[in-house]
Amino acid sequence: MTKPFIIIPCYNEAQRFDHDAFWEYYGQLDGYHFVFVDDGSSDGTKLMFEDAATSTALSTSFAKANIHLVTLTENRGKGEAVRAGALYAIEQGASHIAYFDADFAAPLTEVKLLWKAMQADTKRILILGSRLYRAGANIERRAKRHYLGRVFATIIGTFILKTPVFDTQCGAKLMTSDCAKLVFANSFASRWLFDVEILVRLQKKLTRKEMLEQVYEQPLTTWIEKGDSKIRFVDVLKLPGQLITIYLRTR
Repeated sequence: MTKPFIIIPCYNEAQRFDHDAFWEYYGQLDGYHFVFVDDGSSDGTKLMFEDAATSTALSTSFAKANIHLVTLTENRGKGEAVRAGALYAIEQGASHIAYFDADFAAPLTEVKLLWKAMQADTKRILILGSRLYRAGANIERRAKRHYLGRVFATIIGTFILKTPVFDTQCGAKLMTSDCAKLVFANSFASRWLFDVEILVRLQKKLTRKEMLEQVYEQPLTTWIEKGDSKIRFVDVLKLPGQLITIYLRTR
């Protein structure tokens, strides 16, 4: 069984992307594929990928069979960037697809944990990384984000999802290609709540019993929150309406 393709959505990462960290993870993830998706960046991210004259340019390694680049001509949001990367990975014959944030709040090596959880039970089709505070784990989140996240998760779990999920918004997930074909078949209604939409699309096809058997939440060992959120104030204002849209789609 081939190892997963890891989708890394990038938007205006020219000054923030940690090249050294990526190559360190790359060296520890033999056999994995990496798909960078430039989500219509305006700050030179595209040049970071394309300028072979830059010593740290990722473009110097796109000749490698396991490093790929997908470019979107306009900014479409993280959900659509992940979707574009997933559809590309499916075209390349991926059997499993993961996605991780470009700031490496969750080190790319955490994919091994998700992969192990996937292989532990052949019924599983979706592994959700979870930022669960616990002894033995290095989970660092801003208090405000953490508590807002708990309120959000309670609302989602009560009104929308059939399956109890502690952390819908964690930016580390792994799924089978068949699952990806289902959840990424159509564009998302929300730029920022696409993780919830993924679960909604899945639960429309599966019973509650099947959801509990096939969706597994795996606590991460490391999550170090980086910088400020990219979500804009105008996007925050749109979230209630988008949440209602997602809710209505579950009826």
